Amino acid sequence: MLVRSSETPLSAWNRRFKSIFGGRVAAMCCIVALMTLIGPRVAFLFAWIFTDEVNQAIDSFWLKLLGLIFLPWTALFWVIAWAPVQHVSGFGWFLVFMGLVFDIASYTSGVYDRSRR
Repeated sequence: MLVRSSETPLSAWNRRFKSIFGGRVAAMCCIVALMTLIGPRVAFLFAWIFTDEVNQAIDSFWLKLLGLIFLPWTALFWVIAWAPVQHVSGFGWFLVFMGLVFDIASYTSGVYDRSRR
């Protein structure tokens, strides 16, 4: 593989990869991004409809709805952390924090991607 003087070996590899596989790489990234945004909402919604855990973990209907719309990873991890012991403690707080990190990352990754172009 020939490397142009102004590009790194990694960017040369990326150029070669895109020439082999065409536009399918971008389409695959869109599918992964879409699943990252929709996946936790679907999981939370299924847990809300088919189990009683969401109703036990979160009292208010409005908090459940806001969690479903704005912070789905955090709400889902809150329910997962709540279920075994009927409160959030210890490792459960770490799960809730990771859910918050995932939510923030899912909202800011698009901004970061657009700024790189």
